[in-house]
Amino acid sequence: MVLPAVGNGRCLELQERLTRAIREAIPAAVKAERAETRADSTYRAIADVLVALRHEFKASDTGAPDLRGRSVGYRMVVRESYAAAGVEVDGPIGKRVTVGVAYWVRKLLLEQYGERALSEMGVLRPYSFASVTPHSFFDTPVYDDPDETFSNVVGVLNRLAIDPNFIPSEDAVRSVLRAVAILESKLATARSQARVGVA
Repeated sequence: MVLPAVGNGRCLELQERLTRAIREAIPAAVKAERAETRADSTYRAIADVLVALRHEFKASDTGAPDLRGRSVGYRMVVRESYAAAGVEVDGPIGKRVTVGVAYWVRKLLLEQYGERALSEMGVLRPYSFASVTPHSFFDTPVYDDPDETFSNVVGVLNRLAIDPNFIPSEDAVRSVLRAVAILESKLATARSQARVGVA
């Protein structure tokens, strides 16, 4: 390996530090990859049960299997199961689980019925798989606390970035608008203070 002519000693020292840091990172990366693979496998296992449960309950409007997971009975079973497992759905772990499970529920339904059939049945619409959570994961309240508002908006924007079919709820959109209003207010205040400072 050819090192830069200037500062060879320093470059060697940094290269050794870099090699040690990489060497220490590898086991952690391997462990994280294994954990991610295991988590994905467990999400699929949960989704398998949820899809089976949706066939046990009937949709109130059609009497067909509750493929959207909207029936009261289905939601009650799911809510009680999450609670019995000790999962706080609003916490970071709960959100990670429900998003991972939602992906697999949608995938399994697509494998079983196909996109066209699910669209014709009205299953593939916005929120078609959100009901894997005890309450609608995407129905986010409008917060009075700006920090909570911004945190909520980040979640909505992240979801928009990874899921082109996601359409946020009206409450989520209101939170985004509130966050924009707060930012505009801060910007106006900063501009006003800058003008006073200049004058």
